[in-house]
Parts: sequence; structure tokens; C-alpha cells
Amino acid sequence: MTKQAPLLTPDFSRMETLRDKLLSDLRPHLGGKRAVYIDYPMHLNVGDLLIQAGTEAVFDALQTNVMMRISERNANRLFEATIPSDAVLVLHGGGNFGDLYPHHQNLREQVIEAFPNNKILIMPQSVHYNDEAALFASAAIYQNHPELYMFVRDNPSRDVMSKVLSDKQLHMLPDMAFGLLGKWQWPSSLANKTLTLRRRDIEANPADGSVDEFDWDNLFTTGDNLFYSFARRLARLENRFKLNLGLDKLWWLYIQNMMNRAIRHFSQYGRVDTDRLHGMILSLLLGLEVSMRDNSYGKLRRYAECWLGLDSSDGIEKKAS
Repeated sequence: MTKQAPLLTPDFSRMETLRDKLLSDLRPHLGGKRAVYIDYPMHLNVGDLLIQAGTEAVFDALQTNVMMRISERNANRLFEATIPSDAVLVLHGGGNFGDLYPHHQNLREQVIEAFPNNKILIMPQSVHYNDEAALFASAAIYQNHPELYMFVRDNPSRDVMSKVLSDKQLHMLPDMAFGLLGKWQWPSSLANKTLTLRRRDIEANPADGSVDEFDWDNLFTTGDNLFYSFARRLARLENRFKLNLGLDKLWWLYIQNMMNRAIRHFSQYGRVDTDRLHGMILSLLLGLEVSMRDNSYGKLRRYAECWLGLDSSDGIEKKAS
């Protein structure tokens, strides 16, 4: 028995609909408003950097005035700052809502409790709990905030969060990386090569076992590690002295460099075979075909069925010919 991976082909019109939905649904919350962007991803993961870049593109399109950008590493500065009540607190999206990444989850809940007078947006998330008791233990934090809005990016996430959030609070949106649609020119023809991209982290699928394939960290150099070390030290200084020492601007420059490096690598191929959600999304944004595998808890299939037209019967196990 071998597994046949569903094949996704890039569809600009479908992705344009996703980008437009991001803009239309977020405009009432962020259009022309002041905002604080919280938990931007200060770590070496290209997928999370793409989410930030897409979020920044949406801020630009909606003319959102971002007053402050805070990472999990320098969050003390946020809690010591005077945040005006009309500023919208925007919590970074992604796949870290639940009990797999407690540092980010803890920060999210601290923000919701600490700022009861500000509108708070949790940007599109995939939700996963190994132990759902942790969700119910925190339920009152979400339920007691008068203007908390959470966006999820697949139906199973909505099903989980509907147990503790009202219809007013809970909404669906595609991944923020689709804010980048149109940034890169599509190839006139596809190269006859396939890039195999596989996770090596806690979301790797144990049934796959392809641990020796390319992953995001293959793009990183000694220089990246040195810069990352410097950035973490700068974050600790910002945290200690509650000052903005320019980390957010330096990190944004780094994101541009890292994205360009990833795009140059992907552009050598015509198809990407991947179990990373943002390996899939970046490939489609670049006009490349995708052979879609899945992570440990089905994140890619959940997303593709919700937003990319994948049929739920695709990708079943078939006998090898």
C-alpha cells in the first residue's frame, strides 16, 4: 500500500478571493485604525515569517497605523506601556493556538486579561489541543472580554473553539499569507523538478519518516544563527529596560531577506511535495504545483478542504501498481 498525495494546482482566481476576504472582513476592525501587533514570530521558521509578511501587507492595504510591534521575547514592554483604549490589539495568527506551544498561548491569554478595554483580534489560527481540558481551564479568559474576536482557518478549529466562544466572537478567515498574493510573478512554464519539503519538529507525521529531506532550516546559514543570537540579546534588553531599541525594524529587514532566499530556492522547481502548511501556501503563491502530505494532526488537509477546494475523498491509500 502506498499513499497518493493530493495534487493542488495554483488557481489565482481562488486565491484572489481569499485575499479579498481577508481585506473585507478585517476592514471594519482595522481600516484606518491604530493597532499594536503582538507575538510577531521572532524565530527561524519561514512559514511564520510569511504569516507576518502577509499580515503587514494587510495592515498596509487597510491603512492601519501600527503603533508598536511586540514579540513573545520582549513582551514586558507591552505590559508597561500606556496603550490607548482605541488601539486594536492584534495577536499573530498561525498554528500555535492550543497546548503544543505554551509560551505563545500563555502570552495570548495574558494580553486578553490585561487589556479589557481594547478590542482584541486573534488572527487566523489552526487550533490543536492534546488535552482539551486546557481549553476549558482558560475559557473564562476569552468569555469575559467584551471585544475579543477570534479568527480560525479551518472547520475543526471552529468546532473546538465554538465550545467556549460565542458566534459574535468566533469567525473564519484564510491564512494571512494570502495577503501576499500578486507579490511574485508566476513562471511561464514549470520546471520538471520536485522539491520534497518535510517537517522535522513536533508536528512531523511519524507515519512519513522522511526526516532527511529538505526543511526550512536548510536555508539558514551561520550568519543567520549569529544574527538570531544578536536579535535575542536585543530582545532581552528591550524586555529589561522596557524600551524600543529597534528590534522590530531589524527583524523586518531580516524577514525580507529570508523570504527572498526561500523564493529563489522554490523557484528552481515546478512542484513541491510537502507536509508544511506554508510550504504548500508559498508554492501556490509562486504558481507551483503542490503534492500535499499532512502534519501530525491533519493541519494541511483541514486547510485545503476549507479554502482550496480539496475533496475530502482525495488522498486515500491506494494499492501500488
